[in-house]
Amino acid sequence: TTTTTTTLPVTPAPVLTVASLTGHEGSSLTLVVRGDPHGGVLSFRVKNGTAKGCAIKGVAITAKSAGTCIVTATRLASGSTPKVSSKPATIRFDKSAPRTLSLTIVFGAGISSLSSLSVVAIATFAKSLKNGDWLICTGYAKGDPALATRRAASVARYLISLVKVYVTLRSVTIGADDKATLTT
Repeated sequence: TTTTTTTLPVTPAPVLTVASLTGHEGSSLTLVVRGDPHGGVLSFRVKNGTAKGCAIKGVAITAKSAGTCIVTATRLASGSTPKVSSKPATIRFDKSAPRTLSLTIVFGAGISSLSSLSVVAIATFAKSLKNGDWLICTGYAKGDPALATRRAASVARYLISLVKVYVTLRSVTIGADDKATLTT
């Protein structure tokens, strides 16, 4: 007897992996997928890991808190390419970098009271703050520590009348301009 063996090539199943693995809370991260370029439409499923509020819109993922989200990518079948899903991928969301905001108020020589323009600028700045934020208010006056302190205090007083923030006062008297600065 003669036995004929025919060997057919075996096409390995396509492999799909989620490649983008780190983002920042509150910001969207575009998901990148590797593998299976010949498949059909790509979709994602997400569930909370240690992060809260994990959500996907299109190919972007967001989380409302720092932690992890678990994502699975699925590419639908297309022609002879079968449907394939990735293994669950852990996407880490780090705390967002703290935002730094600053404002400079210019004073006339020897003056520590706020002008109408300064009041508007401080009110606009206050809108970018949240209750409980910490700020530093520095008053500047060359050779006059009392004036530098009064400038910082007048800016801080008006700011805290608008929003409940904590302000540390400082004064600079060496090589200083007629100004005050607010910095988060």
